[in-house]
Amino acid sequence: MCIRDRRRVHGGVERAIRLINDELIVRLRGHNLLNQKKFDDVLTNFVNDRNIKCLNVTHYLSHSVPYVVSLVRNLSVPRYIKEEILEMGPWSFSPPTLVANMLQGSKAIGHKCKVFKFLLLGKLDPAKTLLENYTNVLTAVTQVRKAVASGKQGEAGLKVHTDGSLICPVDTINENLKLLEDSLQATNLKSHVGIGISWQADLLYNPDQKKYELENPKQLLDENQLIDFIVKLANDRPVINYIEDPLIVGEVVDGWIKLKEKLNSMNVSVGTRKVATIKKMIEKGLILDTLCLRSGEFGTLSELVDFIRFVSDKSPKTQLLVSDPHIDNINNSTIDLTLALPHGGYILSPHVNKTERLIKINRISEFV
Repeated sequence: MCIRDRRRVHGGVERAIRLINDELIVRLRGHNLLNQKKFDDVLTNFVNDRNIKCLNVTHYLSHSVPYVVSLVRNLSVPRYIKEEILEMGPWSFSPPTLVANMLQGSKAIGHKCKVFKFLLLGKLDPAKTLLENYTNVLTAVTQVRKAVASGKQGEAGLKVHTDGSLICPVDTINENLKLLEDSLQATNLKSHVGIGISWQADLLYNPDQKKYELENPKQLLDENQLIDFIVKLANDRPVINYIEDPLIVGEVVDGWIKLKEKLNSMNVSVGTRKVATIKKMIEKGLILDTLCLRSGEFGTLSELVDFIRFVSDKSPKTQLLVSDPHIDNINNSTIDLTLALPHGGYILSPHVNKTERLIKINRISEFV
């Protein structure tokens, strides 16, 4: 890695190691690790002073602190995070939901299918063991991959997006939904694994006409028409149990509230992965069922904790689904954070290697 990094303009790993050893350690010396906020402030000031652009520098160092403290105090990491960092009361094991970012579409990658992501959502059956529940999701992921590979393009159809999800193999919403539903049917998992749709409505929205474009650019939909379309889609396909970012976030959230009421009556939950706008939505009276976030979106653990506290205070029943900052990440900090949350869930990339899957699931199993 160091040989490769010498060719980089900004120095890469060698420069990072030098900065940590020569400067950051000096700044951190004498600070109490029990004060996560103060520790993170030192990290943030260091990054700002040195004009370091990459959040990973502070992210991994910040998230390593609970491991050191937990080891010294003989506590589990999830317990320490929940009870002493989040300050959300006594910790007890609650199995997190397992979700897979399965298929990627939308004009964000130049795809004809307007859906941003199709998700596979595991259902926790109390009559089954944790491993059996998680195996259902992994089996569904494998079957979808087989279905894509058996299509017209063969193995060449297994195109992977940067976050590890597969590029949608077909062009329409219904065709991709059919592929997913057929995969669940083939493995007898329709009652154990559901389908979620992330619309990322800002990618569909035409601000000039104040309408949304789905599959026909000549037939734009206003807000009410889009709501009717989504409700009908969920009604026609009961396997859909989660809808994400179906409308843009604006000054008025009445459309969100209207759609959420309709979908909730059908046992379909509504959520967002728009971390930057969730506060505005909540302050306008919208309480969502689910929030998806990447731990890497926050520079430090303290920033993430402040955000989680805000959501939990305003909307205590909202489920937080957390994903790793990168795919093929064997670090367990995201899993431990998920286990610390009262309504946690973990978002899995379908492209991760089997070793990572085992590490993540084994980590959860340690607390059963």
